[in-house]
Amino acid sequence: MQNKTIVVTSADGLTGTCIVHALTQGMQGSQGARSSVKIIGFGHDQNKAKNRDIQWCNYGSSTEMAQSMKQADCMILIPPSSSDKVDVTWKYLEAAKQAKLKHVVFVSTLFPGEKDNKEDYRGYRHFEEFYQAEERVKNCGFEQVCIVRLAFYMENLLLYREHMQQGQLPLPLGQNDSMTMVSLRDAALGILELFNRSFKEHKFPCEVIEFTGPRPWSPNQIAQAASQGTGKKIEYKQISDDEARRILGKSSLDQHECNLLLDMYKLGREGKFKRTSDDLNKFVEKNQVTTLEKFFTEHKDLKKEV
Repeated sequence: MQNKTIVVTSADGLTGTCIVHALTQGMQGSQGARSSVKIIGFGHDQNKAKNRDIQWCNYGSSTEMAQSMKQADCMILIPPSSSDKVDVTWKYLEAAKQAKLKHVVFVSTLFPGEKDNKEDYRGYRHFEEFYQAEERVKNCGFEQVCIVRLAFYMENLLLYREHMQQGQLPLPLGQNDSMTMVSLRDAALGILELFNRSFKEHKFPCEVIEFTGPRPWSPNQIAQAASQGTGKKIEYKQISDDEARRILGKSSLDQHECNLLLDMYKLGREGKFKRTSDDLNKFVEKNQVTTLEKFFTEHKDLKKEV
């Protein structure tokens, strides 16, 4: 995907930061061809942005944002974690239509599932909002739009890096609970390859795609992978939601992101994040997909969140 420009929204949040980082590394896609892309990042708070090597734009009116998007080819639409994510999503879509972008990928954190059922998300405000945002995307009138649902991010585990340095991995999950996980770098490369094929083949998968790992992981298995990857003895410790909130409150996450993550753990305890999909292997070669052990090997110093 040479000489293309990608808009990334919410580029000042955890998801956007990781995806922008992966895209700007010029890493190889699943077909082995190096990608040269320009990134235009949109966000609410550029002071939180960690990547200064891309073009930054402020969130604003659809007309204003469309002007900044006119040089772009496609968009990775990451909604904010805040409660206005439905309206923000709509405004970005309107801007994309005005700017005549060719393709849009909407990144969702709804857990992978065989069917969409609003009742599955009842009582989980952030997930109800993501469901509403997905419905807006599906009915926005934008022809070339695709929804990519992501499993629990491996990067979330680095929020406990200080505890892991001390030999513990505290998680609000029971020992019999399990969740499937995906690296945001793999998600970014998968989306990049999706765009690459679309420009080459002149067709776009206007559907729901699910990026997950090959299997779910229990807390003990996560701790074992962390031990193997870092070379440190790390043991899982079950903690309460209140304790998890206290730990996450000391991280770089804002309150909305903390609450979203806590909801993910609750749904994980209900078994909602166990389902796997092979969609990622359609865009990233299987032997290039990041395993949990490899992820911890790459972050063995445990010195930063992302």
